[in-house]
Order: sequence, then structure tokens, then C-alpha cells
Amino acid sequence: MWKHRVAGGLLALVLITGTALAADKDSKDKKDDKPPPPDPTMTECIVPFRPAIELDGRTATEDQMLALAKRVKRYQAQLATYRACLDPQMNAAKDSGDTAKDSEIVQQYNDSVNSETEVVDAYNKILAQHRAAQGLPPEGKTTKSAKNG
Repeated sequence: MWKHRVAGGLLALVLITGTALAADKDSKDKKDDKPPPPDPTMTECIVPFRPAIELDGRTATEDQMLALAKRVKRYQAQLATYRACLDPQMNAAKDSGDTAKDSEIVQQYNDSVNSETEVVDAYNKILAQHRAAQGLPPEGKTTKSAKNG
């Protein structure tokens, strides 16, 4: 029954996220990427929609790369909110001694971390392709001339 509610919530999130992405397309990035505090009345946490990370970094434009980076950052912020929602539930399960519920929530938490890692790794591969195609050193690397210049 819980999975059905999550699936329904996920569908609603997809619809809301699609609308929000369209509305947010032209807005500037906010400096404060902290997730909002979880709603204490919320009894279920909604798993964020995982963005598609499918772009050829060798042929991608700067605008496409920036849009992809923005989607990844938004997903990371949504996952932080999701995990903040899970924390009190995990603590309540531990306090009540409900090891089955605690294990379930820990697994959901870990799944969200794994998903974030996979998305970020995929983005970093595309970014490396893009930087190489532009003749730029990999992220965080400098050339000797840049160091001496």
C-alpha cells in the first residue's frame, strides 16, 4: 500500500516538477541551495524524480551544459529535502525499536545517496567530454602555462 502512495506521489511530483522546470527555465540560480526544513505534518517523503543525464558532451553547447548542471543541482537539493524528511522517521523507528521500519528507511536513504552518486558521476563524465572537446583541461586541473601565467 505504501508503494502505491509513493508511486502516486511520484507521478504528482513529475507533473509538478515539469511545470516548475518550465517556469524556472529563465530564472537565475539562487545562491542559497539549502533545502527547506521538512514539514512536521508530513508523514510520507516523496522520492524526487531522477533527471535524465543524456547528453553528448563532445557536441553539447554551453547552454546545454549549463542546463544539465542546473538539473543536477536541483536534483541534489531535492534529495537533500527528501533525506531531511526521512531523518525524523528514522529516529522515530529507532526510538520505538521498530527495526524493520528502521531498516526500510535506512535503505531508502542509502538508495537516494546511490542515485545521487550515479547522476553526479554521469554528469562528470559528460563534463569531461565537453571540456576535452573544447580543448580545456579536466575540471580542477591546470596546465603549466596557466600556473606560470
